[in-house]
Amino acid sequence: MVKVLVGKRPEIGEELAGFWAEFEGEEISSYAGKGTIYTLYRCTAYDFEAYRVHIVNEADPDNPVYELHPYREDSYVKPYRDYELASEYPFFLKDIDYLPIYNIDPGPRA
Repeated sequence: MVKVLVGKRPEIGEELAGFWAEFEGEEISSYAGKGTIYTLYRCTAYDFEAYRVHIVNEADPDNPVYELHPYREDSYVKPYRDYELASEYPFFLKDIDYLPIYNIDPGPRA
């Protein structure tokens, strides 16, 4: 079971509003850059390769933002499929089986 924080401050100086989101899954990889950490999770409760991305933005320590994607129109939707993840977060392509593999070695010598 995965448990991640989701929330942000509505206005500067107000308390953090949020909740803990839990889902069946496992951490696959993470990527950090410029005060933001992106963590990729494989969701194991689905009958397809399903993924969620948790984003922790603490670039401004007084106003951190914690998000879980995909999220649309005030609700959580089914997780990303591999092609959706590839489109939204291409830096995770190295961590999933999405692209084909081509053998580039020459054939056997005669």
